[in-house]
Amino acid sequence: MIRQDEKLILRTPILSESYSQDESAESDAKTNNNMLGYVALELDLKSVRLQQYREIFISTVMMLFCIGIALIFGWRLMRDVTSPIRNMVNTVDRIRRGQLDSRVEGFMLGELDMLKNGINSMAMSLAAYHEEMQHNVDQATSDLRETLEQMEIQNVELDLAKKRAQEAARIKSEFLANMSHELRTPPQRRDWLYPPDPQDRAKPNPARPSAYH
Repeated sequence: MIRQDEKLILRTPILSESYSQDESAESDAKTNNNMLGYVALELDLKSVRLQQYREIFISTVMMLFCIGIALIFGWRLMRDVTSPIRNMVNTVDRIRRGQLDSRVEGFMLGELDMLKNGINSMAMSLAAYHEEMQHNVDQATSDLRETLEQMEIQNVELDLAKKRAQEAARIKSEFLANMSHELRTPPQRRDWLYPPDPQDRAKPNPARPSAYH
């Protein structure tokens, strides 16, 4: 093999068919007599190097093309899968915080669209349940307020009735006390306390016996 500048020469001898490698060493001296010539192959390294550059260029272009395709698929995956999933996660988090009017928006494909519809249906059901529960709470609060007002009115009426009963009991007690005092007081004492009318003195008292009888 001989290299000259931009050329590579490959040369090999051509031996006669009568020559055998199994012959003794003495016959090796006759090899030159059995050599018929040489076969030389000249390679132009410029064309080989150009071919190498071409293959490297093609490989680089193919690699860049594959990277571009991968980037496009990654972008589509992010747009069609990752972003909708992130949107649904954020919507579910807002619903968890009590924002029941939150909905998943945007166009989605396949199972993601089914999941979007399921989340929106769940949000609508929760909103309806919350409204019904709030209505029941408001109704119960209103009923309780009315009941408390009625109880307050009844308490006022009971307080007034209690005061009237206490006043009636006091008047009755005073009346009974006066009557008891009158019954225990002797007639002379009563006459002294309450002097009779002069007109009543002139009238005969049938209960007293006359002194002339």
